[in-house]
Amino acid sequence: MRTALAEAGGGLVAERLPAELRGALDPWGHSPNLARMAAVKAAFDPDGRLNAGRFVGGL
Repeated sequence: MRTALAEAGGGLVAERLPAELRGALDPWGHSPNLARMAAVKAAFDPDGRLNAGRFVGGL
C-alpha cells in the first residue's frame, strides 16, 4: 500500500497497530531525511532519553 501511495505522491502512517505487528512494521514508513532527523535529535537529546525509539526510524 505504501508503494502505491508513494507513486501517487502520498504516504501512509500507521496510527494504531495490532500488538503482533508493532515490532515487524515501522509505523512511520521510509523517510529519506532520516540521517538529518537523527542529527537534530542528537543535538537536542544527546543522551537519547526523550521518547526513545518512538519516532521515525526508531529515533
